Amino acid sequence: MKKLSLLAIFIVVSCSSIPKTTISNHNIQLTCEVGTFIYYFNLQDEPPKSHPIYRLISENAWYIKSKNANPDLTQESSLAFGKDKLDKKYLLVKPYAVTEDSLFFTTLAGQWEVNRYNLKLLLTSPFPNDRDYLTGTCEYGFQTAQSK
Repeated sequence: MKKLSLLAIFIVVSCSSIPKTTISNHNIQLTCEVGTFIYYFNLQDEPPKSHPIYRLISENAWYIKSKNANPDLTQESSLAFGKDKLDKKYLLVKPYAVTEDSLFFTTLAGQWEVNRYNLKLLLTSPFPNDRDYLTGTCEYGFQTAQSK
């Protein structure tokens, strides 16, 4: 029950903060470093599917949290409930937004805002009363050991 409540909080909070001027038909891959973790994000817009679950998630919008530069980017995606595990691919919950200036999306770690000009990120807590935040940097593309 706590997991469903947490998911509902993420959806409500993220719905209220998404800008209305989004760019459609985008395909953006990011590698972001936050503390000791490396996050790999795939933000790909695609036509919505007819199944009701696809109103909440996007089949090609996912992330992987890792501590190394060698994640399996081809693994199957799943929904995250509870604490996200390392090196596992999770679907991003809608809505997420891609604008000319910023990227906005939510994971279990919190709400992400990435500046598209300098690729600096701000990660805020998913809980409204918690004022904690982290900062980090991103790069376009998947920066893995195979790509270097």
